[in-house]
Amino acid sequence: MTRPESIFRNRDYLILLTGQTISGTGASMGMFVFPLVALQITGSTVQAGLVGTAAGLAMWLLGLPAGALVDRWPRRTVMLAAEGTGAVLFGSLVLASALGYLTLAHLLVVAFGVTAASLFFGPAENAALPLVVTAVQLPTAIAANQARGAATRLVGSPAGGALLAVGRAVPFLAASIAYGLSWISLLFIRTPLPAPPRTGATPHLVREIREGLAFVWSNAFLRVVLVNAAIINLGVSGLFLVVNLHLYQIGVAPAAIGAIDAIAGIAGSTLTGWAMKHFRPGVIAIVVFWGWAVACIPIPLTDNVVAIGGLMAIGMAINPVGNAVLMAYRTALTPDRLQGRSMSAIMFVAQAAAPVAPIVGGWLLAHQGHYVAMYAFVALLVVAAIVITSSRAVRAVPMASEWGSLAPEPTAESAHDKDGDMTPTDAP
Repeated sequence: MTRPESIFRNRDYLILLTGQTISGTGASMGMFVFPLVALQITGSTVQAGLVGTAAGLAMWLLGLPAGALVDRWPRRTVMLAAEGTGAVLFGSLVLASALGYLTLAHLLVVAFGVTAASLFFGPAENAALPLVVTAVQLPTAIAANQARGAATRLVGSPAGGALLAVGRAVPFLAASIAYGLSWISLLFIRTPLPAPPRTGATPHLVREIREGLAFVWSNAFLRVVLVNAAIINLGVSGLFLVVNLHLYQIGVAPAAIGAIDAIAGIAGSTLTGWAMKHFRPGVIAIVVFWGWAVACIPIPLTDNVVAIGGLMAIGMAINPVGNAVLMAYRTALTPDRLQGRSMSAIMFVAQAAAPVAPIVGGWLLAHQGHYVAMYAFVALLVVAAIVITSSRAVRAVPMASEWGSLAPEPTAESAHDKDGDMTPTDAP
């Protein structure tokens, strides 16, 4: 299909962006209130943390298989199924709340299911993006998607807190409607979004998962950044949870707690395109990691919502830039048939430790106090920043304008050896 030069005249991309902004806002509302509703039901910070652990369990179990399956199926079908699942699951919480039967177990199931759906949607959307936009438009599209993520956090968290004050079921109702609207929007995208072409090899899930992991792991920059991203995600996730639960315990209103995420999301995504044009990816990675570490060190010393939000805004301001660089580099490096698997591999490795954060954070808050709980997670941010700064592989990646053709499309014959094992791809 012929595409307009400007991405903002690209009809299909604008539909995709708008739909995902709506559903992302709904997801942000729902996921924000999950631990607060769990705390209301159980009165336990440890059990409230279990909601986040349930979401993380979905990542552990389905993160890698989802990418391999996305590389087999039509991308539009996967996205429709994922959005429909979110609408139904959040709707079930509305019904349970209305009938007075909302339980912690139900929250855990929905947290698991919504996360599982996102694990399929994310790789499918990412794989569809090069089909919807031109190669020239791709970096701008990825940057705009990062802005979308910041916007959904900006609106979703405070809106979720405000709606929770109205009624326990209200934020879940809003989330269900948002997913439904996104599902409808996907029907209006004209671009064909088929499954990628298959090679002659017989499909084999484990072998395909290994191929995606090997492809990502063979690149030194991705390898170092992802391992330390897992550490920083553990630290940031745990710190956010402990801050939210601590403020809730001392009587701060849910809407005010949500304002923390709102303040944190204001600053970020407009920097992305400019930074990618002017700085090497390694420099951006180092700044992002140290930005988080330095910004979070003072957070345990205050209970002021505005101060906490302002400090988190430092990290959130630069975080989209780091994410966009990582995603753009991966997308440019990856052949179409591996888009889903490589995306899932990155998500899996980067988020591998995050499921530990809620349960550990809840336990530390309950037994050691908020100072110990918060600084335990801040220490992880400092460690990750030190490792990233010392890595030659991180500093060696060239400017985005110099990437060119990063890797040839691997052939079916070269992808596997005679025993069916993956041969590492020669990536820069």
